[in-house]
Amino acid sequence: MHVGDTYLPPAVSISEPMIMTHRADQPHRYTPVRGTASLISTASQWISERQGQLVSTDEVIITGGATAGLSALVAALLNPGEELMLLAPYWPLMAGATRMHGAIPIAIPFFQEGLSLPQALARLDEYVSDRSRALYINTPNNPTGEVLSAEWLKAIVKWAAQRNLWVISDEVYDLFSYHEEHCYTRPLDPSRVISAYSMSKSFGMAGYRCAILQGPTEVISAVER
Repeated sequence: MHVGDTYLPPAVSISEPMIMTHRADQPHRYTPVRGTASLISTASQWISERQGQLVSTDEVIITGGATAGLSALVAALLNPGEELMLLAPYWPLMAGATRMHGAIPIAIPFFQEGLSLPQALARLDEYVSDRSRALYINTPNNPTGEVLSAEWLKAIVKWAAQRNLWVISDEVYDLFSYHEEHCYTRPLDPSRVISAYSMSKSFGMAGYRCAILQGPTEVISAVER
C-alpha cells in the first residue's frame, strides 16, 4: 500500500480535458467550500449506489484529500483534552491530526491480535474513559489489509452507541476488499457514523487532492465551518 501514493497513471477515462470540462466556466476561481454542486450530487449518487440507500447531498462534503477532511472532522468533534480512540495499527497521520487540535489519540491494540469478537469488545472497554468522544475505525485497514466483517462492525458501532461516542469510519480502501464484500459503516447508525472516502485510493488520483466525508448534516456543517 506504500503511503497511499501510486506509480500508475489514473484510469484511461480520467484526463485533464475531462477536469477542464467540469470547470470550464471559471477554472481559476475558488470552488464553494463544500464543493461544487455537480460534484456533490455525483458523489451522493455514487455512495448511494454502493451503500444501497439514498444519500442526501446535505450529508456530503468534498475535502482537499482525506487527510484534510479527517483533520477538520477531528476539530469539529473533539475539544482539546478529549480523546479519540484509535483501533491499532492505524493510519499514522490520524494521531497527528488529533494532537494538532489539542485532543489526545488513544491507541488500542486491535488488528492482527487474534481476538474473538467478545475479546475485542472487552479490549475497547479497557481503553474507554470519561474523556473519550469518538472511535476511529479503518477498514479495509492500512497497514494490515484486514477487513472487518458486518458482524464485527455492527457490534463495534453498537458498543460506541451505548457509550455515546462518535464513530469515524475511514473507508478510503473500500474498493479494495477482495475476499469478502466491504461493509459500509454509516448505514449501521447514520446519526453517529461519519465516513471518509478518497479519490487517492479508490481511483489512483492522489495528486488531485479530492475526498468525500459523509455524515450527519450537523457534523458536515461543522466540518464546513
